Amino acid sequence: MTTLDIKSYIKDHKVEAVNVLVELSVGDYLRIAQSILDDNEFQRKRVIKSTVSRQLKADLQTGCTMPSIILAISEEIVDHSFNYEQAKETHINKIVSNAFDEHKLLIIDGLQRTNILIELARELKKNDNVKDLERLKKQMLRFEVYVGIDKLGILYRMITLNTGQQTMSLRHLMEILYIDYVKMSWNGSNIKLLTQKDRQKIPADTTHFSFKDVLDGFNAYLIGSEQLLTKVGVLSNIKNIKKISEIREKEQDTFKDFVLTYQHFLEKVNATSKDWSYHKDQNGSQEYQINYLPFGKTAIEIFKKSQPMSGFGATLHILSKSGVSFVDINKTIDKLVVGEDSVQESFENLLKQLDTLRDESKRLGSDQRKFFKFFFKSLLSPNGDNIGQFDEAIAKTTEEMRLELEWA
Repeated sequence: MTTLDIKSYIKDHKVEAVNVLVELSVGDYLRIAQSILDDNEFQRKRVIKSTVSRQLKADLQTGCTMPSIILAISEEIVDHSFNYEQAKETHINKIVSNAFDEHKLLIIDGLQRTNILIELARELKKNDNVKDLERLKKQMLRFEVYVGIDKLGILYRMITLNTGQQTMSLRHLMEILYIDYVKMSWNGSNIKLLTQKDRQKIPADTTHFSFKDVLDGFNAYLIGSEQLLTKVGVLSNIKNIKKISEIREKEQDTFKDFVLTYQHFLEKVNATSKDWSYHKDQNGSQEYQINYLPFGKTAIEIFKKSQPMSGFGATLHILSKSGVSFVDINKTIDKLVVGEDSVQESFENLLKQLDTLRDESKRLGSDQRKFFKFFFKSLLSPNGDNIGQFDEAIAKTTEEMRLELEWA
């Protein structure tokens, strides 16, 4: 069992949790630290510079005091009925002790320091420096442990504690908020959401998706904008993140509906593409020759990226305001027509317009998202002239993007 010395309790009303100050020896922390790192679904990459690492190791060997490491207790350890305002100290103590004994902890701030401690201990052991190793293990560390904090609170604290540092991306932070969706059941659709930690190339099929790209699309649906949120944007607009959390609680199946609807579109556009693929040396029309690498070489490659998913999400948000449901969108997708004259020309034209955008755009990623928002709005709007018509939607999008770039 881990020997903890619990010093004080402070209620954090912002994240609705109890912040517990705990002291623990380096030796006790080292016994659980690697397990914490290995079991966490989402961890930032190591970013500390080697020179800083060496200096910190040298300081630790002289008895340097580290800033507090900030941890959160896994939600599975804390009863759902836990009330941070009414919880008794004995109850909190039990939760904290169980979390350390069962290694059910998430590092909010202190990942790099934890890695340094582990490395230093290994180096001292490898060099048979028993005296310094034992001295290191006896040093005391302080921890701030959040009890009762949810994923939204973890996200908020991670952003605020690490602002100005090179930390995980916003997408990575959002993965933490939505981690439960990775493990959800898809009712036989075989959908698999792959995270950054999986380190797996996304297969070119209609069942495997990049979790971060899907989140880009889903967040676009929730907030009504195809553009990616920045870390500063979340800090200045934390109410939007709160809104996302509230929507999650009220509409448990919204995320699933979004992913299944996009998968339906992907399957339909792939089927109607008739196995079209881009070849640099193919004898296509000179009118559609491109100058850069193609945005994608197949229908699946084109539409399984963050930009089209974000455009799709923003469009669905707009349509939902007019009472258009996921059921309605799926019915429209069923009517999709690609290339009444030539499927090859349809996709060549799409690639040509995206290729031209490279020359005309000052913010390519942003404008590509806007391009796909215009495209899906034209393709899926029930009262539009181009509903379900792939070629007409591209033509309308090209016209709207030209005006957009002229005004920019």
